[in-house]
Amino acid sequence: MIDQRLVASALAAVDTASFERFAQTFYGAIQDREFVPLGGVHDGGAEGYDANGANDLDLFTDESASSFLQVSKQQTTRKKIRDTLKRLREYGRQPKVVTYITSEIVKDIDKEERVLSDELKCRIAIRDAKYIELYINSSTMTQGAFYSFLEPFIVEKYSPGVSDIGKEASKHMDRTLAVFLRQEVENRKSRSTLIESVSDSLIIWALRDSGGDPRNPALVKKEEILNRIESALPTAKSFIRGVFDHRLNVLSSKQAPGGRFIRAYRKSNEYSLPYETRVLVAVENADDDLLKYRVSCVLEDRLSAKTNEDIDNHRSSIIEICHSTLEKAFEHQGLKLAQFAVDADIDDELFTDVSGIATELVDKLPLTGDRKTIIRRHVIMLLRGTFYTSSEIERRYLEKLSRTYVLLLLLKADPKIVDYFSKMAGSFNLYVGSDIIIRALSELYLNEESQTTINLLRILKSAGSTLVLTEITVEEIATHIRRQIFEFHNVYANNENQVTLPMVEYIGRLLIRSYFYAKLAPADGIKPPVSWRAYIGSFCNFGDILSNRG
Repeated sequence: MIDQRLVASALAAVDTASFERFAQTFYGAIQDREFVPLGGVHDGGAEGYDANGANDLDLFTDESASSFLQVSKQQTTRKKIRDTLKRLREYGRQPKVVTYITSEIVKDIDKEERVLSDELKCRIAIRDAKYIELYINSSTMTQGAFYSFLEPFIVEKYSPGVSDIGKEASKHMDRTLAVFLRQEVENRKSRSTLIESVSDSLIIWALRDSGGDPRNPALVKKEEILNRIESALPTAKSFIRGVFDHRLNVLSSKQAPGGRFIRAYRKSNEYSLPYETRVLVAVENADDDLLKYRVSCVLEDRLSAKTNEDIDNHRSSIIEICHSTLEKAFEHQGLKLAQFAVDADIDDELFTDVSGIATELVDKLPLTGDRKTIIRRHVIMLLRGTFYTSSEIERRYLEKLSRTYVLLLLLKADPKIVDYFSKMAGSFNLYVGSDIIIRALSELYLNEESQTTINLLRILKSAGSTLVLTEITVEEIATHIRRQIFEFHNVYANNENQVTLPMVEYIGRLLIRSYFYAKLAPADGIKPPVSWRAYIGSFCNFGDILSNRG
């Protein structure tokens, strides 16, 4: 069975000519009929034309010449169908049915079909990317159409770690290795220890060469596998040699973890990554890319819903900078964690402030200052939604980014740290600082899914960790809240109604900033605070804090 995620990835990558050949074969097999291509000098111009007047050999008809198949990769569905009917009728044809097959996803297909059928006085049937994904395994002919015309465009996906998530990882190690390690750890579940899973991943990644054909993979000597691993991740020398032979045997057996087996050639002492394993790898890469694409769609929809400005020329830049900002923020967090774990000096320049990172990226754009200001404002607006009113898709995406950078940078620092954390999570005695508590308090007016600090504390508690809050920390928290109360009274109280949403990000105090966000842009289903006093009163007694009794 062909995985639907591979089909989606291939449809996005395929060129026009190959998609036309695929569509004719695929749809002919689905309908159990032969479609004859129209085109050339003897068809009276009935081959159709694109918007630029160029020949468009993507129109097919059945033997009765009453049902026509239009194939296109254009996003303008209605225009393409209207142009097709116009050209057909200009040359004396009388279509009763026109089926439009596209590599794009068409929203509200039933509505589009009804509107166009009524308008054009011809039955219009639209078959989009989702239809192709659904019926790709209908027969050996539909599968053959995929292998012949679509799969060649995603051959690189059959190599471990070829995903679009984790672009900043290339500054620290081979990006494909970083991505593949994260994918394998995500799929590890409880089938092995973390170090065993990492070792297996390194071995599979070292066999990634396919020689251009995933069905005829290159053979790699045992010594070369080890050399590739230690060259790509020098810190792996501390553990890989002790488990290398054993993990090779495990992966070469029928009981290979997760079905990810390798093929062993004992006489020549060589190994390869078989097609079956490469398919699993390709599905995970396609799943990553599909997730990032869906996040881009969420950002696009949020952008359309939140702005009335003319930004069409900058939409792609805004979305791209959102992705780059997230990548850099998680890269910096991973670096800080790795430096902390090995007792290294923390690099103060590795700031994780999202607005600061976005500003740096926007400043590099070759645009005028006013254009940069518009782009930055929209990027911050979109990312605030990602962090504070996120969709499930965005949360999955952020989780993948976090795992990619934390795992690769900890492994690069010292692999033993990763193993230590994986085994000791339930035995930690964690002293919670005032900064963590203040961050948790600032999340009280968010939906539960977006309360990242609160959820972190919940996870640690459920994992068996002991969370320790000292008396000194409690005093620090009270002092911090008291200072914010005084600052609000002195700076904002008399001008509260003049504070607008774009101004809030420049407020330095976290609780004050959170109050205005909760008031001016409340999360769905969350009632905004009626006043600053009510906001503070949601987690402490306002009077006691001011009188130093809190």
